[in-house]
Amino acid sequence: VFVGEVTAWKGDFSQRGTQSLTIVALDRLHRLRRNRRQRTFTQVKDSDAVDKVASECALSTQLEPTPIVQDSIQQWNQTDADFVLERASLFGYVAYVDDKQLHFHPPQLDAGPVATLGWREELTAFRTTVSLSEQQGQLKTTGWNMLEKAPIEATVAAGDERSRMGGSRSGGEQVKPVDAQQPTWDAH
Repeated sequence: VFVGEVTAWKGDFSQRGTQSLTIVALDRLHRLRRNRRQRTFTQVKDSDAVDKVASECALSTQLEPTPIVQDSIQQWNQTDADFVLERASLFGYVAYVDDKQLHFHPPQLDAGPVATLGWREELTAFRTTVSLSEQQGQLKTTGWNMLEKAPIEATVAAGDERSRMGGSRSGGEQVKPVDAQQPTWDAH
């Protein structure tokens, strides 16, 4: 059911009424939330920095190396968890702890279902909201390359998705009949 660590007990033992004992258990990612740190990693890949952080918290790693050796990587007043999740976000990776192992890799979007839940069997209640309005047909982002002293620009459009997650049409294609006008969105 759960693999992790018991981190607290909460007892409520009143003279009258019901008594209760609540056991608080967390996965081992909680180990990375204990301290805020300020440090610099030099001449390393982001995945190497993540590996070091995990080993300091007694976690093994299953990671896919990131492609770039950075001159320096700052962990500035962040918990180790915030630092690892930020590094994952920068590369489009996922980061999570399973048992005693920190995983750090690109999402496996086409890997198939993680779990199958039967309605009124394992799944007894479910509520969701999906907004289909104002879907973007294109995204353009700009930045500045400090080494080359030149602007950087990247554009992605509907159809450039990394995965269809097992479906035959992308999300943009699915909602096109709902929102026929797809504006362009600029991010700076």
